[in-house]
Amino acid sequence: MCPFCRRNGFTAFTDGLEGHAVETFLLTARKAGRRPESGYAAPMTAPAFDDPDSDLITIQGLDVPVHIGVPDAEREHLQNVLVDVEMRLCGKVEDAGDDIQSTVDYEEVAGRVRAVGAERPRRLIETLAADVAQSVLQNRLLASVKVTVRKRILPGTAFVAVSIVRYWSE
Repeated sequence: MCPFCRRNGFTAFTDGLEGHAVETFLLTARKAGRRPESGYAAPMTAPAFDDPDSDLITIQGLDVPVHIGVPDAEREHLQNVLVDVEMRLCGKVEDAGDDIQSTVDYEEVAGRVRAVGAERPRRLIETLAADVAQSVLQNRLLASVKVTVRKRILPGTAFVAVSIVRYWSE
């Protein structure tokens, strides 16, 4: 098995591709913004979020206006939460070849997070974090995402936060 496949958690291939042909296929699929098709490669297990063989892109402290809170009265007023989005790539940043079309568009992700926040009122920041993670994982270059939502609500504290990690799955 080539280092690329081992690094990315791929096992047996059923179509006769071998060695660098497989590596080229996977890299081409990723650069085109697609995950490898089923039947070509199967992930062994979800990689650890802190996998040293893949890179991380982070948006930190994104100000997101939302209607959120347990009491109805709190949800009536727009308030800002801070959102951190840590995106684990399927591979290395070098795979993009300095091409914006082959990497994560930070502005698009920030817009997506704000759009999720504006979709509907929510009671819990946990729900917002899960919704954001699901939306961000639509990006085909990502293996996983960690979302942290911070809300200034509890007296005597800087903020209350929830962090979740979600993995891409077919």
